Amino acid sequence: CVKSGAPAYPVFTGRRESRRPSCKKPVDLVDPSITWEEALKYFKSKGLGILDLATLLGTLSLSFILNL
Repeated sequence: CVKSGAPAYPVFTGRRESRRPSCKKPVDLVDPSITWEEALKYFKSKGLGILDLATLLGTLSLSFILNL
């Protein structure tokens, strides 16, 4: 349930009855020093767009500023 009007998308958390991840694929993480253009290209390759990228970066920036 999103009450703030911000974009939302489902997050699949895997099997809840297991203590280990059910996914055997390696995690696909990007280097934190990539450029804005590279980040947008990566997001687009995952079916996401500029709004998704801005939402994530804004959330991370706020949590850093507020020490959350």
